[in-house]
Amino acid sequence: MPSVWPEPFGVSGVEMMHHALPMVGHDVGGISEWLLDGEVGYLVPPFRPKLLAEKLDFILSSPQRAAQMGQRALTWARSFPDVSAYVEQVEGLLLRAVRGKAGVRPNLGASQRSISLRALQEEASIADLSENIG
Repeated sequence: MPSVWPEPFGVSGVEMMHHALPMVGHDVGGISEWLLDGEVGYLVPPFRPKLLAEKLDFILSSPQRAAQMGQRALTWARSFPDVSAYVEQVEGLLLRAVRGKAGVRPNLGASQRSISLRALQEEASIADLSENIG
């Protein structure tokens, strides 16, 4: 995750940890929330390419240490909600916003979780959604 953009979370790193891979990433944005320095990988200050290379080289040249970090990464990653649960939460928020505009109370049963974004777009414009959410 050598991104210098302040990722709010950086979910791709957590996805990599689900494959028991240690991470090396820049200490920007929300990456430090999940990349536990020295435990599941290494955090490096941005714009320090030599330090980034050193940490990558350390992991690549220490397979036993990399495997240990990878196993800790896998355990740590499993503690985060999976992406499908997150998507369901966002869908629920959008449904509540759309139905709130129409004055209908949402019943978020299993059949409604499969509603597509296209259906939401047909029910309300983005401007209407932001009015209801804010």
